[in-house]
Amino acid sequence: MHTLLRHIPTGQYFQSLDQWTTDREDAHDFCFIARALRFAHRLGLPDLELILCFDNPEEMTSIPFQKFLLGLSPARRKAARA
Repeated sequence: MHTLLRHIPTGQYFQSLDQWTTDREDAHDFCFIARALRFAHRLGLPDLELILCFDNPEEMTSIPFQKFLLGLSPARRKAARA
């Protein structure tokens, strides 16, 4: 599984601190959901979504960052922001 971040308004995936890409294959893979959430929180950009890509390129799940955090328990929400 690949864990990516995408900016919803532009449709671009995070690649590096000064680079975003429209190509999912070139995006930075955070490997772990918690790592992507911590980074997204530090970026402080509104309208980010967490993208989970599986082995089949057609299998992809996207969750808006804020909605994902709301679904976590308060303790896990705090850990994701740490």
